Amino acid sequence: NPVAALNLGSMYYNGTFLERDYKEVARLYQIAADAGEEEAICNLGYCYYYGRHQEVDYRKAYEYWTLGALLFQNPNCMYKLGDMYRNGYYVEQNEQHALHLYFVAMNRCMSDDSQGDAIADIDLRLGTAFLHSDVLEHDASNALFHLNRALTLFYQRRKVDPFVADLIRSTKELIAEATAELDEEVI
Repeated sequence: NPVAALNLGSMYYNGTFLERDYKEVARLYQIAADAGEEEAICNLGYCYYYGRHQEVDYRKAYEYWTLGALLFQNPNCMYKLGDMYRNGYYVEQNEQHALHLYFVAMNRCMSDDSQGDAIADIDLRLGTAFLHSDVLEHDASNALFHLNRALTLFYQRRKVDPFVADLIRSTKELIAEATAELDEEVI
C-alpha cells in the first residue's frame, strides 16, 4: 500500500512513535514514489539532496523533483529545483531560472490552498533575493514582507519540523538587515 508506506516513512522521519531511521524512510518513500505518490516523490528528492540515508546524490534529487514538478506542479519540488539552480548543484548555476521557479512555486501555493506548506520556504528565498540577488532589483521593503511572513510560518511549524530552528535564526538575521536598511530611509 503506497499511502501506508508514505505515512510509515514519515513516522520514521519525524521520530513519531518510532526511532528516527533515515534508511528506512528512503526505502518506504521509494515504495510510495514508485506507485506515483506525489508527496513521496518530493520527499525522496529531499532524501537524496540532504543525504541523510546515504551520500548526497544531486542527480537523483533533481530527477525526483523534476518528476514532482512536471507531474503535479508540486511547489516544494519547484522551489527545491530553484535551489539547485541557485547553487549550481547538478545543473549549471542560473539565478534567473532559480527565481523563476520560486515565483512559479509561490503562484502555485497561492492558487491552491492544499499546497501552502511551502510558502515559508519560498518566502525566505524571495526575501533573500530582494536583498541580495544579482538578478532582481534590490527592494528591502518587498524583502521584509516576504521575510516576516516566512518567520511567522516557521514559528507555526516549529513543533513538527526538527530543522526549522536554523531557518528561524537566518530569517531573523535577514529581517534585521532589511529593517536597518529601511530605517535609514525614514525621514
